[in-house]
Amino acid sequence: MAKAVVADYAKGKRYNEAQLAKRLDELVMQYRAVEEAPKVKSIWDVSSLDIYNAYPRRVAKTAALKAIGKAMMGWPHDMLLERTEAFKEATDKWPEGDRKFIPHPSTWFNNEGFDEDPKEWVRKSDEQLKQERREAKASEPTNYEVF
Repeated sequence: MAKAVVADYAKGKRYNEAQLAKRLDELVMQYRAVEEAPKVKSIWDVSSLDIYNAYPRRVAKTAALKAIGKAMMGWPHDMLLERTEAFKEATDKWPEGDRKFIPHPSTWFNNEGFDEDPKEWVRKSDEQLKQERREAKASEPTNYEVF
């Protein structure tokens, strides 16, 4: 605020005490208006936040938003949001023990995990794995010939 008054002084503007008080009040009001304004840097911040909130594991927010912003430079927002939601749906079906292996969002976006085949995101449940093992064991030959 004082800088504005000094700048006025440098331009030759002189204030008496009442004018100086009025000018400082104006500057305080302008400062408060700026401080109360919402702090959104750009539209990318809001879009990145939508994608971050759709991701199944919300950790390391600053790094994640940076990685999402980087991914948005080369990929459309709608596609990223759609693939992130699909990844969340896939990981919701993972066995409970496997959910700890969901990558951090910054890792997933930096490695372009959204561009992978969604079939790669599907994990089999413990019951499905046990059933497959039983079937494989049942189809093994029981009589081994020695050559």
